[in-house]
Amino acid sequence: MKKLALFLCIGAFLASCSRNYTPKPHAYFRIDFPVKHFETFRSECPFEFEKPLYSEVRRDSSANSEPCWLNMNFLPYNATLHLTYKPIGEEFNLLDLQNDTRRFVMNHTIKAQEIIENKIDKPDEHVHGVLYHLTGNTATSLQFYVTDSSNHYLRGALYFNTNTNPDSIAPVLNYITDDVIQLIGTLKWN
Repeated sequence: MKKLALFLCIGAFLASCSRNYTPKPHAYFRIDFPVKHFETFRSECPFEFEKPLYSEVRRDSSANSEPCWLNMNFLPYNATLHLTYKPIGEEFNLLDLQNDTRRFVMNHTIKAQEIIENKIDKPDEHVHGVLYHLTGNTATSLQFYVTDSSNHYLRGALYFNTNTNPDSIAPVLNYITDDVIQLIGTLKWN
């Protein structure tokens, strides 16, 4: 019995010494992005825009939602763009709405490494606003508002429906950011 155990140990030792060990590199998920195709989204809300075919827009079903609060779900990437529409008038004035959006963005300064503001100005379509890019470990990486300055105000905030690592979501965030820029670029007030 001892001879058998010794023979097996020697055999295992010789077999293990015959191969060169090569460390394996860390693997990352491969993300296949679909080719961009867009369709016009229309609803009872006083605006329309182009959205990617791979997304779906649904009315916000939360308890305090208003009629033109929408969620654009990017299902393959577990992300949602929350769209909030407010009519400018006696109940909601433009300055208060802009300040609310800025306050929502600035709430992320604790975790944000940088907040980049890009001005949106399309005078022919009466679309003006700001696109905010938030870098770092923030809950949202992208927010915006657009308005015609007299009647309409639309705010958007992109959230991933999971805990995220900024480095891991960077390719998906860049891909979806292009879709949000397309939405803003094709927005028309009705």
